[in-house]
Amino acid sequence: MSLATGGGMAVVLGITEENIVEVLEQNGLYSIDIANVNSPYQVAKLWSPENKRSWEEG
Repeated sequence: MSLATGGGMAVVLGITEENIVEVLEQNGLYSIDIANVNSPYQVAKLWSPENKRSWEEG
């Protein structure tokens, strides 16, 4: 994983996995994936550079 390039990862706090999936789908961000669910309210997500811009703008 340390050699991977061209993407990113973030942790989202205070929102459930189901809510994150709903927001991603509503904004057409289908290539952003849930990478890990650390707890019901702490979720890590992965994205490509193109979708990171869309996520930040949305």
